[in-house]
Amino acid sequence: MNNKLLNFMVALGQDQKVQRAYEANADATMRAHGLSDREIDAVRGGDESAVYRAVGATEDHTVAKLVFAPIASPMKKAA
Repeated sequence: MNNKLLNFMVALGQDQKVQRAYEANADATMRAHGLSDREIDAVRGGDESAVYRAVGATEDHTVAKLVFAPIASPMKKAA
């Protein structure tokens, strides 16, 4: 499982400073958190399945859904 992407997703869902930075410049914020181009593309695209795959979630995506659901809206706003 990719901890950088997962940690970023959690931070985006919980940390207002990260949320504001993401809204101001999504790409720079993701790069500052160490995300790869593939991970950035997955987040930017707003495709939940691509994010699940980038995180390394299993087919049922149970863990990723729990993390992704609260932050789906902020991600789509900046996409």
